[in-house]
Amino acid sequence: MLTRVLALLAEGEGGLGTAEISRRLDIAPGVLEGMLETLVRRGRLVRVCAAETPCGACALRSECNLLAGPGTRYVVAPRRVTQVEE
Repeated sequence: MLTRVLALLAEGEGGLGTAEISRRLDIAPGVLEGMLETLVRRGRLVRVCAAETPCGACALRSECNLLAGPGTRYVVAPRRVTQVEE
């Protein structure tokens, strides 16, 4: 199931909130929250709070499609490049 969450979030840009992920994957929100926390802890997802973005101060934020509603979104973490010593 963690793989399905990652695959869904990898499909688009800007991330998704818990409610949208729950709806798309037909997962109970309470169960999903535990999965999201596990993925964040493992470094696979990044939690993005709308208030921490430039849009956070916008008066139209709650009506904006760019944020898909107020609240926390999750995005796939960028891959880390590891150096190989010669």
